[in-house]
Amino acid sequence: MKHGPPPPSADTPGEEKATLITLLKKRSIIILCIALLMGANGLSILEPTLPQHLHDTFDMSTIMVGLVFMTDSIGYGIASPVVGYIGDKWHGRKPLLVLGMVAVSIALPLLSVPDQIWLQFVVAAVSGACLAILLNPILPSLAGTYSLSSPHTPLLNLPLCCFSQQRLWMRWVEVLMGKSMCVLCFFKTKTKSSP
Repeated sequence: MKHGPPPPSADTPGEEKATLITLLKKRSIIILCIALLMGANGLSILEPTLPQHLHDTFDMSTIMVGLVFMTDSIGYGIASPVVGYIGDKWHGRKPLLVLGMVAVSIALPLLSVPDQIWLQFVVAAVSGACLAILLNPILPSLAGTYSLSSPHTPLLNLPLCCFSQQRLWMRWVEVLMGKSMCVLCFFKTKTKSSP
């Protein structure tokens, strides 16, 4: 019976152990973490400020504000598979990441510019697509930064891939739940206002 070389272990010379310190020494990990923080901060700034802006500017009800956020999620949900396909097909995750950073830094401030309601919905969908361009390449890039010969790579890739797929499904569930809540609220207000 012929045996191949023994699997590499973390104790072999030239192979680093997978620790938090060794991961944070990699420049690509730091850049990906900054991009992730940029996307998360963009969303965390939007959620408390945009509803107040929409109410002050357009006198929008809470249902309409929810529809604006739902439009953002729809833009993200539509763009996510396209961005994933482009990133996987042409191995262009780094250019997508840079494009996403530039696009998000332009799209998020544009949410305060529209002076018409329909334009606000368009800008919200575009900002969701820009967030997809920024956030989708991050997890596969994180999984790919670790050496393929490392014994820890399968352990690192599996949870990241599952999280990435789970995140996409969670966004779709969020969109569907938002739609159903808006439809229910719409019909509930219609039945109350009818004699």
